[in-house]
Amino acid sequence: MQLAALVVPGGTRSVTERFREVADALPDVPALVSVEGSYTFAEANARSERIGAALGGEDDAASPVAVLLPQTADGLLGILGALKSGRPVVLLDPTLPDEKLHRIVAQAGATVCLTDEGDRVPLRTISPAEALTTGSPAEALTTGPGDARVDRAGREAAFICFTSGSTGRPKGVVLTHDMLLNEAYGGRDRLGVDAGDRVALVLPAAFMAGLTVFVFALLNGAGLYAYDPRVRGMRNMAAWLRSVQVTTLHCTPSLLRSLLAVLAPDERLTGLRLVTTCGEAIHGRDVTALRPHLPADCVYTSWSGSSEIGHLAFFPIPPGDPVPEGIVPVGFPAPGKQVTIVAENGEPVPAGQTGEVVVTSEYLSGGYWDAPDETAARFSGTVYRTGDLGRFDDRGVLHLMGRRDSAVKIRGYLVEPAEVEAALLTAPVIAEAVVVPVQQGSQPVHLAAYVAPHPTAGTPAPATLRRFLRERLPSWMVPTAIVVLPSLPRNERGKVDRVALPPPPENDAGLPPRSHWEVIVADLWAQVLDLESVGVHDDFMALGGDSLAVEELLAAVEERLRLRLTSADLVAAPTVAEFARLVSQARPAGRHPTLVTLRANGEREPIFCFAGAGGLGFSFLPLARRLPGDRPVHALQAYGLENRGLPDWSVGRAARRHLATIRKLQPRGPYHLVGHSLGGLIALDVAHRLVALGEEVSLVAVLDTYLPKLAKEMTFAGPVGRPELVPVKRPKGGLLARLRGDSRELWSYRMRLPLAGVVPFDGITQYGVFFEQGHLLTRLHRVRPWAGRSLLFLAEEHPGDPAAWGGVLTGDLDIHRVGCDHPSVLREPHVESVASAIAKAL
Repeated sequence: MQLAALVVPGGTRSVTERFREVADALPDVPALVSVEGSYTFAEANARSERIGAALGGEDDAASPVAVLLPQTADGLLGILGALKSGRPVVLLDPTLPDEKLHRIVAQAGATVCLTDEGDRVPLRTISPAEALTTGSPAEALTTGPGDARVDRAGREAAFICFTSGSTGRPKGVVLTHDMLLNEAYGGRDRLGVDAGDRVALVLPAAFMAGLTVFVFALLNGAGLYAYDPRVRGMRNMAAWLRSVQVTTLHCTPSLLRSLLAVLAPDERLTGLRLVTTCGEAIHGRDVTALRPHLPADCVYTSWSGSSEIGHLAFFPIPPGDPVPEGIVPVGFPAPGKQVTIVAENGEPVPAGQTGEVVVTSEYLSGGYWDAPDETAARFSGTVYRTGDLGRFDDRGVLHLMGRRDSAVKIRGYLVEPAEVEAALLTAPVIAEAVVVPVQQGSQPVHLAAYVAPHPTAGTPAPATLRRFLRERLPSWMVPTAIVVLPSLPRNERGKVDRVALPPPPENDAGLPPRSHWEVIVADLWAQVLDLESVGVHDDFMALGGDSLAVEELLAAVEERLRLRLTSADLVAAPTVAEFARLVSQARPAGRHPTLVTLRANGEREPIFCFAGAGGLGFSFLPLARRLPGDRPVHALQAYGLENRGLPDWSVGRAARRHLATIRKLQPRGPYHLVGHSLGGLIALDVAHRLVALGEEVSLVAVLDTYLPKLAKEMTFAGPVGRPELVPVKRPKGGLLARLRGDSRELWSYRMRLPLAGVVPFDGITQYGVFFEQGHLLTRLHRVRPWAGRSLLFLAEEHPGDPAAWGGVLTGDLDIHRVGCDHPSVLREPHVESVASAIAKAL
């Protein structure tokens, strides 16, 4: 028997009726598959009928039935069975906390739950094995002619899908049979899903996107292959996709980025003909990053929608087509959906103009469960006002421009946060961004941006991002606060959880400058940090300054004030008022040439940190602020970097110099040493020298240090700079790297090497020369094995094999991976995990 293609509108009126048609036509085709087991369409149909008969025979057969089952073949069978009971089905996600499950079942009015976790919900439960007869064995479900045949159809409720709810109260959306049949039809019409496909279900089936994939597959005769990455992890997902020969994969953009992060550069997802994303906007560079991992004929498609309307639009990008720059458009309207852009008065606007997106369709949801007022506010018969702003381009492609109710007035201008988010996402170092309006106390409303850096890129300082945005946006659209997080918090549906975002730094303009020197210093700080104003009690680090901003500030002080200061001066005078007082005195006294005290107080043994090549001791300040407060923290940097003096031309000489400084501060052990980059080699050499003197070294922490053999194989181009915010093409390896476009700057540093420390160079050149000097020290050094307690932190992009450290760190060793690049190990937000591991080891 051949399966007739699903057509909407058509003769089929219910999801259950269509599933039976598929089972009759394709009885032996695998329908539900997971690691735990599988069912053919015939087997799934027979078992689900018996489950449906048991649940439909309950006393209160009109009330909803809840389903709390894992994302396995058995769990999906339970969903089918509950649907065949004829009762509205409330799908519960097992990862939700119990308190939220309780709220959902209470709000839905469910009276029974199909689950194996009876203690998690406050209502009567039936396990799948008991669904036919209480206490009967599981095999009871596999025998007998049980046929529920209690169908609802058309505009009657099939599922009640609960969204997170921005107010904290879950909102139940009624998904009707007509709506879900049209969803399945869209899967066939726009994505080509049919009986030859194996569809991966990696999105939670309890939410709209996952449920849509559920009907895409089963109602078109395709097998549904279930895998829950929240339970089984991302690292095994690619191998699973290949092993079961999946042909279509459907993700959220964040899930896709997580998958790409664990794939090897040359790893391909063989067998796929289609990859889609949904749930939120996706950037073109994510699609570009995906392409090398796909077969040559695999199509990518972005599709969008919501629980209220189902799918809204599809935007396919065939393998030969160019990938759009920036945010990928929403696309062409879905089957059965008429999309209109209207002005505030409800009248349609011309193509190209922005207005509210309004959807007219016979296949909308049935509104909100038990909430007639909320339903009436958004639905009017077959019309739904989405609240989204959008426009059609001249090709008829829909673009979404944010929410109508999210626009906010900043300094008298109406600003759409989504436009700022889009600008942030044009920086390749940014993987995720969300912008929200914030009002703190009596201060005016301002914007706060939360960003997560790409795991293979650098971590930009807030000042760098503000400068990047000012080149692309009007000043009033640039966020006052930019908070860098390892990743944006997400709810159980994979969407950004705005409620869970941490509060931004206080936006208190504070006391304005009171003196001539305070005006000069505040102006310098504002220039370096790209802020409009700075208060006299503002802290440089709290405003977003990092070690690179320190270098820029000190160079500006030297250029404009003819005063040569060091990073230690900024540590000692971290506010505008204190720094202004310092510069007004013209010649700070008592500066140590290599020591920067980051925290002077503490009753326990201090922590000594060794800076990398061309690095300032100041760069350890974010780490120091996160280490336990009961220990002083001191940083040591190269002799001659911030003073005039002949530098040390070997790791051993640098170690001897720093050892003398350390012994003056702490004559006896135990000692705790931390080294970043070249500083890791110096820390190990200092540790050997301390042990030779009979002292105890309790801990050596090595932060993304390159072993000499690896350093010899690599070519670096000057000091570690700011993360690149625009794409740069880099030739690969060896001589080509030496001859690339920035080679003149590289060789300008190397030609100055003989004068390092003796002649102070202007601005960044000083740090570039010392970077090259430190790189030379690394290549010439011979590392001795260290048998003491040690921690090794390696950045995600560290090119060396961790096993190479086995012959160097031979004692008690813990290895930690940090999801960032080399310099970002010492920057927020990644430094938090580094500090936590060190604190635990102390």
